[in-house]
Amino acid sequence: MNSIIANEWYRAKLGVHKNTEVKLSISPENHLIGKFRASINHPQIIVRLAAWLSLISVALGIISIWFGLRET
Repeated sequence: MNSIIANEWYRAKLGVHKNTEVKLSISPENHLIGKFRASINHPQIIVRLAAWLSLISVALGIISIWFGLRET
């Protein structure tokens, strides 16, 4: 029997209770969007905060470049 041990955070995210048999499909998400989604669902608040702040800073950078190019 194969088993996965997950803490309460991940069980709550998956909607799984203790000692419950569930079929899971696990695949690597080794690209930018997958890494961001993993970061915003991380159990540590500092990782989630850093992910959201990085997204906001990238968006503000793009807006700043757009305004800079529009003025010239």
